[in-house]
Amino acid sequence: HGFSGAERAQQAFEGDLEATALSVSAGYRITGPQPIHALGTQAAVYYVTSQQGPTAVELYTWYRNAAIGILFRPANPTTRPAVLAAAIVLTRDTLAGLARK
Repeated sequence: HGFSGAERAQQAFEGDLEATALSVSAGYRITGPQPIHALGTQAAVYYVTSQQGPTAVELYTWYRNAAIGILFRPANPTTRPAVLAAAIVLTRDTLAGLARK
């Protein structure tokens, strides 16, 4: 989401974190949020696990006047750090694209 100011983007970031914490579906377990340092102004990740598939991450980032949410679910089972690393790469690419605008 893009907003007219940093304060509105921060509010959206915080709202996204709260909404994710409240949106647990049957058969899923959400762990977090855990802060992610050196990514945007502020970032946090939730780990989403289920018995049906591999761990996914929901990574939320606030940077200037933008609130970014990335859901990354790998096709094949892998480790939490590997899934998080992939989501961080996607977020950094998105932030780089915003910086060019």
